[in-house]
Amino acid sequence: MEKANPNQIKVELLKTIETAVVISGDRNDSTDVKKYTNETYHKDSIRRFKLPFDAEETEGDGTVNGKVGIIVVNNMLLTGFDAPIEQVLYLDRVITDHNLVQAIVRVNRVSNDDKDKGFVVDYVGIGNDLKKALDSYAEREQQEIIDAMNSKSEDINILVQAHREIMEFLKQYGLNDITDSDAFFDLFYERRDSLRIYPALPNPDPGLKQHHAGK
Repeated sequence: MEKANPNQIKVELLKTIETAVVISGDRNDSTDVKKYTNETYHKDSIRRFKLPFDAEETEGDGTVNGKVGIIVVNNMLLTGFDAPIEQVLYLDRVITDHNLVQAIVRVNRVSNDDKDKGFVVDYVGIGNDLKKALDSYAEREQQEIIDAMNSKSEDINILVQAHREIMEFLKQYGLNDITDSDAFFDLFYERRDSLRIYPALPNPDPGLKQHHAGK
């Protein structure tokens, strides 16, 4: 990306972004896990996530910055987490019922002029669980939720076109089976210096301002 950056991504900013882990624990946790279950660490991580990347905030004797761009959770923060700055929710396990709807609605909250929608990247397939969860809501509430989550046709068209171009790009390097992890490793790690950077990725959605990107 430093050599070819057609979308003008702020590479130096990406280098500073930190990831926090917010999980609950018990007395049998190992030392490596316990450092992520500390309540003070949780509060500081959440405060940092809610700040713009270049901001700092002082409270009492402590000052925190906004470098936390990703929070990894298991069960915590799925409901009651008020962070309009959050733009993307990555789901890699099944969530059901009220928790699922609340998690999606949270990420879809608008944030002034910086964000007009959120995105859910679904790795597990939540369609059926979402339908069941919506059945417990009144018809009017169901429609409001569905309207909030519907993708615009132009967004889908951009995604389809980008997918088609990426697949053609991979074929140029003989990578026809996208499940072949060894081939991916060989192409993007061992041969990365000779790899022609794929130039046709669409620009980020205008609603996703760069100073909030990734949250």
